[in-house]
Amino acid sequence: MEVNIHEAKTHLSRLLERFATGEDVRLLPVSLSHVLQVESLPMHHRDPFDRLLIAQSIEEGWPIITDDPWFARYPVDVIW
Repeated sequence: MEVNIHEAKTHLSRLLERFATGEDVRLLPVSLSHVLQVESLPMHHRDPFDRLLIAQSIEEGWPIITDDPWFARYPVDVIW
């Protein structure tokens, strides 16, 4: 099956835009406390974006939905 990358990106962009503008959706900006939390995390996970998600979960007290087993090494509530 051949996938047109440009069409796929455009489709994904439209889906995200519709999702992000929904009434029940609130975007979480990256705050200074999130960045400082990233700096204090042990290096169990090397991916910087995942580390930011972990830091936000810790700071906000929110669970994370993931199947990445490395997240469980941090003090976060992992759902999956």
